[in-house]
Amino acid sequence: MSSAYGPREMLIECLMSAQFGHGWLSRFEVMGLDGQSIDTKIPPMWLTAEPEFWRRFDALRAMPMDKLEAEYEPVRRRADEEQRAHKEAQERSDWALACRNWARKDYWTVDELVSLMERRDPEQGGWYEPDLSFQDTLTRALSSGAFEDRALMRLGTWQVQPGAAIEWCERKKFSIPSDLRSAVQEFHQLTPSSLAPAQQTQAAYESVQRAFLTVRRAAERCISEEDEDGNAQTDAEEVSLRNPTGRAALIRLLADAWEFPKVVSEADKSRIRGFLLDHASGDPFRFTGPTFDRAWKLAKDRVRCRNPADKGSDE
Repeated sequence: MSSAYGPREMLIECLMSAQFGHGWLSRFEVMGLDGQSIDTKIPPMWLTAEPEFWRRFDALRAMPMDKLEAEYEPVRRRADEEQRAHKEAQERSDWALACRNWARKDYWTVDELVSLMERRDPEQGGWYEPDLSFQDTLTRALSSGAFEDRALMRLGTWQVQPGAAIEWCERKKFSIPSDLRSAVQEFHQLTPSSLAPAQQTQAAYESVQRAFLTVRRAAERCISEEDEDGNAQTDAEEVSLRNPTGRAALIRLLADAWEFPKVVSEADKSRIRGFLLDHASGDPFRFTGPTFDRAWKLAKDRVRCRNPADKGSDE
């Protein structure tokens, strides 16, 4: 058989490389000089130098073609799996990098947000079919002013802040790529209600606990040193935590913790209201709908809604 490199030689080289590593086998090192037959007798000095290597080579070249193909099949499958795993790892790395790059931006256009929600880098070439339902819902929300001052029209194109986009997608129950959410959370302030459920529960617990301890310390400072039976501590706690003044103090603390501006939207008011009714309805704050409304009025020196003259005196 000629030494011309064909399917048989390729299979032998692949099987040898799979067992002994690339670089071990080449036409010139194993088969001898170019022009000799694959059946050329192996020099005794080669057999002495690497006996296992040459025994394997001798066994392979003695196999018929169908046996070589059967030997190569699992090698081919492993190679395909390794190549696929490498490609997936590279795609994950590229996507994570793209998420960080886009999360750093101050605004996204509608097309960019739609692309990111499809786990695609907006700068990636090629055609794809966007989610028209999501695109239409987003465009309608922008046109109706749902994003308020967190979105703008520039050169005939809607643009929205990344943090606002993620929060809106969460409220509308759209599936957000986890890498994208994490990257936006790193560069933009997200309110606890926009986080994943586990994160939201933990953030709620920590925020209320921090605020509770702060208000409790204030209550303890009000305790009369002359009261020796402990009743004053109970009275001070009742006054400072369970009445509108104490609840207003908690609203102020949470507004600071979440970095709310002094003037917030109705949506932000609803967000903090829902948070407190969910996580501070029991002792010691006892938030309900009516108690929140009364406390909100008292906290207006720290946080209130827009256009108070138009919203009524309670804002």
